Amino acid sequence: MAEQQDVLTSIRDSTSEGFVASTLFSQGWNVLFRALDYESLKAHIGTQDSQNATLLISVDSEGLTQSGITELRESVKTLILLHTTPENKSDFPEAIPLPETALGLIALMRGSIRSPMIRTQGTHSVTRSAKIIAIGGISGGLGCTTLAVNLSIELAALEKRTLLVDAHAYAPSIFRLLGQRGLNAPQEFSKVSQYLWASEITQENVVSEIERLDWASNEFDFIVLDLGVI
Repeated sequence: MAEQQDVLTSIRDSTSEGFVASTLFSQGWNVLFRALDYESLKAHIGTQDSQNATLLISVDSEGLTQSGITELRESVKTLILLHTTPENKSDFPEAIPLPETALGLIALMRGSIRSPMIRTQGTHSVTRSAKIIAIGGISGGLGCTTLAVNLSIELAALEKRTLLVDAHAYAPSIFRLLGQRGLNAPQEFSKVSQYLWASEITQENVVSEIERLDWASNEFDFIVLDLGVI
């Protein structure tokens, strides 16, 4: 089951804010407060316990400063600093781009949840054995899917346990090239050959597939991600 997370947001652009809020709501996360600016966010945190919350805040939030970010980091579990355009991150070089797709935002959020959990496990660390190869392009028709499939087949021919993942969440297509069906079966990856397995990420299974990929990183030699247009 996916971790349920408390979230605060402060994103100035209304379109971006609506996208973030709707994506988080759709995944069952608790959006506790949607601040209009830094001052309203600070006032809310001052009256509510937010130590277990993740904060998504854009660098163009009115009134935000570097000292304000430092103060906010001490008040929440995780702070994710975002920018919606490269121009508005000049004063905040640590800011990362706001994901443009729901899949990207969900992956970002789940990463923010897992990282603190891993750090609190003391001397027990997670061993990653798989080498991850991500293939994508700036537009369609560049042959990314063909490259991902052929590379996976070649790795399998070298007797490397390989998982090929179709991450075209809106239009998966690898199953047609492989002549397979049911790549997103709930219990196991689809076995294509002795050393090759395949899976696809769709809008319906994105959360469960991200969880399975975390497990798969310890089970395969290579994970090849066909990202499509990025």
